[in-house]
Amino acid sequence: MANDRASIIIPAYNMAHYLETAIRSAQEQTEPAIEILVVDDCSQDATLAIAERAAARDPRVRVFRTSTNSGPAAARNLALSHARGDWIVLLDADDRFHPRRIQTLIELGERVGADLVADGLVIVDEAGIEPDRLMLDADLFPEPRPIIFAEFMQRSLGKRHVARGVSWVGLQPAYRHAFLRQHTLEFNPANRWGEDYLLYVACFLRGALMWVTPEPFYYHTIRRGSLTDTPPLMDLWRIVETDGRLLADPAVWPDAPLRRAVRRHMNAHERWFYYRRFVEQAKAGRLRQASRSVFENFASVRHVASEAMIQTPRILAKAFRGGYADGLPPPHSKA
Repeated sequence: MANDRASIIIPAYNMAHYLETAIRSAQEQTEPAIEILVVDDCSQDATLAIAERAAARDPRVRVFRTSTNSGPAAARNLALSHARGDWIVLLDADDRFHPRRIQTLIELGERVGADLVADGLVIVDEAGIEPDRLMLDADLFPEPRPIIFAEFMQRSLGKRHVARGVSWVGLQPAYRHAFLRQHTLEFNPANRWGEDYLLYVACFLRGALMWVTPEPFYYHTIRRGSLTDTPPLMDLWRIVETDGRLLADPAVWPDAPLRRAVRRHMNAHERWFYYRRFVEQAKAGRLRQASRSVFENFASVRHVASEAMIQTPRILAKAFRGGYADGLPPPHSKA
């Protein structure tokens, strides 16, 4: 449709177990003027077939496929290049929407003139180990309100030692398509992890107005061992480099709360990078290389020692319960 109000983008790689539910939640939106763009990132299971069956039954569904497995950012960008909606709305293939989500976000965004509009998340533990929980604190959001860059950065680090899914980077906003076009913005395809954060930063630096409404209309599934737990090292380092450029940006420097929040974010991800690099090299038996990595510079010594002091009691406690089945534990960070 030429007058679609929203383009729902669903990147998918080996998501046959989840994709049908995600597509159905998009199809059941109370806002009828939508299109659903599913991008298969060269899956090796039935993901593509499921998407094509949905498209055969519903003309609002369009299916695309990457030429090579490229990651969620590239898949999203492929859909973005074909999107016709006024708003760009992201849906991960293992998540789902509340039926009123699109209508609620668009109505708020158009009423207040926002460029990004987000809602609350329901965090769903697929394994059933933890109960469902809400991401946004009700005391912070008695009603919809705008979010400035400094507050977003202050809440961009979750209490990783307590629970996943509390970082505001995990919000899944609707982006005003005209704003993205005006500033030629898209996801950084170099990052398979952290691409959302990089786009947030780019939007805020270009003056984006962001609003958040407290309704928990996005259901986010936690899967153990996913990329969220073990991001590629270079993706982590690109986050560190982005924060470094932010701290040097003349637009950021006069804002003391923003500057402090960026520095804290940078420090946490730099610590995670150095610790992860050391542990991966040690586990691979490259002990000499791991030793050199620790003593590469003062920052590496400080970060590895700091993270090791936090992780050691957790690792020992987990070992007594049967060990880590899903890789390295994520880093500690204070909210």
